[in-house]
Amino acid sequence: MTLITAKEGDRLCRNWIQVGATVLDLVGELPKRGFAAFLPWMRFEKSFCESAEEHELWRQCVVERAKERLGSPWPLLSDFREPASFYRSPLLLELQHQRDRENGVPGKELSVKYPMEMIWRKESEPWARRRARASMERGAWYRAQEQALEDEKNKAVLAEVSASGQAHASASDLSGFDEDHRYQCFRDVSRLVLAGCGFKPDARRSRPHYPVLSKELTDEWDICWVPGEHPTFAGMLDKGHFSPRIELRQRRFVTRIGDVTTFRLKDNKDQGRFLFVRYQDIVPGFRWAYLQFTSLSILDHCIRAHLEIYKIIGPALERGVLEWAAGGDDGSR
Repeated sequence: MTLITAKEGDRLCRNWIQVGATVLDLVGELPKRGFAAFLPWMRFEKSFCESAEEHELWRQCVVERAKERLGSPWPLLSDFREPASFYRSPLLLELQHQRDRENGVPGKELSVKYPMEMIWRKESEPWARRRARASMERGAWYRAQEQALEDEKNKAVLAEVSASGQAHASASDLSGFDEDHRYQCFRDVSRLVLAGCGFKPDARRSRPHYPVLSKELTDEWDICWVPGEHPTFAGMLDKGHFSPRIELRQRRFVTRIGDVTTFRLKDNKDQGRFLFVRYQDIVPGFRWAYLQFTSLSILDHCIRAHLEIYKIIGPALERGVLEWAAGGDDGSR
């Protein structure tokens, strides 16, 4: 049976590091394609930088975080079958070491020495420290800033929906009786957007409240697109949260993947049969911007926003899988 061991997962995901290195190009391209609601969060985060040098360091860290997220085989354990040292950014590691020197203790001991200050001392990037500290020491001001950000984001999303011309006839508020409509929206939009990328509805893996679209990449592995968990996607009365996943899956693996934390247990029988492509968090603020929907029109737009990222970086991700599969040891164990 073909499994992705820790060693093979590391070899595969190192092919994706260079995709993360292009994240600033992605940040520039998405607004041109009608998806810019993440920009308020980026401006807010960057506002805590105190110099031009920190602004440049912030840009470098955006890239390095993206490289780490794509370059590490989540949710594999590093000792699964064949141990490996997963990719870590030298820059981010140095910032963590600098944080520990300033705190006087390693991160894992912060709760003992600084129980009341841990929320900001755990941050390794200076602007993130200042932001976390402001949330504690200037709580009213910070909450007002968060609300202003939320309002700006919501207005941006509504403006994008209007400009896209994709508004649904049933664009009114959601209810507790429309879960089937939510899933149908996911199916329809996904089929439309992904058709040109080679994805098709996957009857073997799909369930009534778990539609899956997939694409065969190799003789053993498929790339899959799923809407996320039912309770948050369709289980809330007047809104939903769209947290989709792109997964690399063993072809014979058709099980629905639930709580990802269960798949990091050493004895889990399904470990090594899939990997997540953690694209949602490579652009700062993107997950936040296109998470909540209160109508089918906004859901439609959120689906298109996520898939726009895949349309841009998907070809490089798929090439990485093909290079991995052709690279001698194909992961069979």
